Amino acid sequence: MFRFILGLVTGVAVGVAAATVSASESGQDIRAEFERIRSDIEKRDFDALGAHLEERFKELQVSLEERFAEVEEAAEVAAEEADEVVEEAEEKADEA
Repeated sequence: MFRFILGLVTGVAVGVAAATVSASESGQDIRAEFERIRSDIEKRDFDALGAHLEERFKELQVSLEERFAEVEEAAEVAAEEADEVVEEAEEKADEA
């Protein structure tokens, strides 16, 4: 049972680290992240593992917030352009 829990924790930790590394542009190697997580688990240093995962979650959150801001800005620009096109079409329709 303990091995199952250990495997589950390892899988979740590696998944989080891999998602963070791939989402960020820090250039960190996924293998290095895996080794660090595996080392923490083997040492049963769950405080270090928790701190590491918390750090990765913060990086992931910052990355996602930046991407959401970019998408929101692009959507606002597209909405403004659409408003201009609609206004031009209404003016042409009124002239006709």
